[in-house]
Amino acid sequence: MTVMHVATNRWLWLFAVAVLMVALGAWAHNGAPTAVSPEAATRLRWGYDPALPTGLTDAVIPAMDLPSDYRIEQVLTGLQLPTHMDVLPDGRLLIAEQGGDVRIVEDGSLMPAPFASIDVYFPQLDEFVELGLTGLMVDAEFQDYPFVYVYYAADDPRRTAIARIRVEDGRAAGTEEIFAWESTPVCCHIGGGMHFLADGTFLVGMGDHELLLQAQNPLSPP
Repeated sequence: MTVMHVATNRWLWLFAVAVLMVALGAWAHNGAPTAVSPEAATRLRWGYDPALPTGLTDAVIPAMDLPSDYRIEQVLTGLQLPTHMDVLPDGRLLIAEQGGDVRIVEDGSLMPAPFASIDVYFPQLDEFVELGLTGLMVDAEFQDYPFVYVYYAADDPRRTAIARIRVEDGRAAGTEEIFAWESTPVCCHIGGGMHFLADGTFLVGMGDHELLLQAQNPLSPP
């Protein structure tokens, strides 16, 4: 009985020493400040290096049996870089153009005069640019709140903003900026999707403005 008791205590002592060594090692590692490169941070965040091939492939989408009369039909021309669209309760279609105009389609025809024009930041660069007017939404309770919301990049100061267009007698009657945050959009990823939930909550899809390490930070819009 005495030998077994001594052996048991020895194993408990060795186990305690091992746990203490692991704890000390973790404390020393976490306590030492280390610089993490953006590439390393990305690998830690996603669990893999996005710059390297994973060897994985998407499943093949099965062919769909389309109706025999299925076809793609062009219904409108004359738009300049359309980005978003929504429908007014009277059936007219609103279309946002990246350069800042909100165009209106009535009875299938694009009206020559814009419904509204937004002062947006849309530099004419040689490379592809995702700035300008990128979002548009008609208020979900338009009869009580006759507003059309637009999402865009603006300048002076450089910012990303949401404005609402007040509609009176079917026409735009003024634009009011209701939310903005200063940002430094360079090219891309400013977002622009907007949606109302059934309880009236206003959801906005914001991009990361090419600051990928801030994309999941809820305290950093974007």
